[in-house]
Amino acid sequence: MFYESVLFKTIGFGVDTSALSIVITGEVNIIATILVSSSGISNALLPSKLILFISCSWNFSW
Repeated sequence: MFYESVLFKTIGFGVDTSALSIVITGEVNIIATILVSSSGISNALLPSKLILFISCSWNFSW
């Protein structure tokens, strides 16, 4: 998160927009942390487990 301002300025955001983007990114991180901690890590990882299973099944079926 330290280099976010540099990253957002590099891709073309202005100073004010860069600061707003940092705030929004931090809020999304906090909300995601609360959701994962309330639902449990196994429930949060369930979609990625399914996608991994499907992609592995697809690759080995050839």
